[in-house]
Amino acid sequence: MMSLALSTLWLGMRAVTAAQVLGAMREIELRQCALSRFTSLRDPERLLPTLRPAGARVVALEAGMPGGAGPGGEPALVSPEAVTSGRALEEVARAAALAKAAGARHVALRLGDLDLKRAREREDELWAKVRTEGVSEALQGEAAAIARLADRQSDSYIDRACRLLFAACRAEPDVRFAIATPASLAGFPNQRVLALILGEVPLCNLGYWHDSGAAWRLEVLGVSPAGSWAGEHSERTFGAALSDAAGAETNLPPGAGALDFRQLAESLPSGVPLVLEVDSRYSAAEVKLAVSYLHSAGM
Repeated sequence: MMSLALSTLWLGMRAVTAAQVLGAMREIELRQCALSRFTSLRDPERLLPTLRPAGARVVALEAGMPGGAGPGGEPALVSPEAVTSGRALEEVARAAALAKAAGARHVALRLGDLDLKRAREREDELWAKVRTEGVSEALQGEAAAIARLADRQSDSYIDRACRLLFAACRAEPDVRFAIATPASLAGFPNQRVLALILGEVPLCNLGYWHDSGAAWRLEVLGVSPAGSWAGEHSERTFGAALSDAAGAETNLPPGAGALDFRQLAESLPSGVPLVLEVDSRYSAAEVKLAVSYLHSAGM
């Protein structure tokens, strides 16, 4: 049986209180929550310890470097050029401490983007074309060129990333750290590099966190099939962030887009936490429909 939790993404980027989180959970009729985008919260150190006593069961939170937002607004924990500094390990340690204070066991790690010249601007231009012209072979060829460049650049960061992750996992053996699906063409790690990292750091508390919206973005641009991420790493998958997508639009309520959540449910291990990541512009009624849809899809 999989457990479904409501992400604080639905509450928007404003300051969030325990009362707001509990109110949202009651409104959507879910008993669990996950702290997403928590680095945007005004005072997470004060918020998280108050949730468990107030009756909120927190299943996961994201770790991210403040000021390092990715293309979907997600926090970037380690842009690889920062791996050599102590900031990354400090942020992971902070996330682990917050997770334990909230009674959560899982920390999803957003490792950020490689520092490739104009990669973000070029990818934004491609998504603008998807919105106006749709997907073409030429567009996917441009995306593949960026992805190949990112792949070549990735090798020089693998060792440093492994050292960071090994240190974090050894320091916090009771916390399950999970590397999230990258949300961009220059995102780190890509599928090849993720397999290498999981092989190099075989500790039982390091795994993979599947992001259905991020995987969709990579599929639309022709880089990798969305289903291959969770399928390849199913034995090390610790959880998933669930949002639907259509074309260039992500963070839709599940059931409102083109993703096959029944197929995704079959590829995920039994019992892992699932986090419903829906943009704040959708109503509670729409999110409740998404919950019903996910239940019917086997989640």
